[in-house]
Amino acid sequence: PRIQNTIPHPVQGEAAAGVVLLRPASPGTGVIAGGPVRAVLECAGIHDVLSKSLGSDNAINIVHATVAALTGLERPEAVAARRGLPLDEVAPAAMLRAQAAGVVFLRPASPGTGVIAGGPVRAVLEAAGIHDVLSKSLGSSNAINIVHATVEALRSLESPEKVASRRGLEVEDVAPAALLKAGAEGEKEAKAQAEAPVEAGV
Repeated sequence: PRIQNTIPHPVQGEAAAGVVLLRPASPGTGVIAGGPVRAVLECAGIHDVLSKSLGSDNAINIVHATVAALTGLERPEAVAARRGLPLDEVAPAAMLRAQAAGVVFLRPASPGTGVIAGGPVRAVLEAAGIHDVLSKSLGSSNAINIVHATVEALRSLESPEKVASRRGLEVEDVAPAALLKAGAEGEKEAKAQAEAPVEAGV
């Protein structure tokens, strides 16, 4: 289980002589981990976490210990049920708010990739005319929250020119050449369509 981009609670995994300790981290922290641990965590979609590798420095043992730690994670609801306590007594309020919130992460994709997204995200993106994009839904699995989060992500998009202006840089410094070329071609095609004469129906 994940809460946004991090794990719900500290956990330790052991495999042979490898021991890995993982701790939740606030958004934007990144993966504070060595190579083998980082590789496993990033494959698991965890992008904000603190880690410490204890014991063996054998990469295979460390990978197995990291997987064991991830396997030992529990959802706050499962912990509360096991202890016979209300949910708010076993998890911080901030964590519960983050879990309830819909969070959607969008990344550009090359032409022909398609919409790599779940149902609610896909519906919003296709309605917006976006046909090549990578997405990841984090936090709540509630479809309404996910739709709202996708719309907010789209609203926050800025043109490369605007980003460059805000940062005091040239547009070439903030966007790949391929992106700028595709944008220029799209504008040229739209202008040509707008200027094309409309044929009268027969």
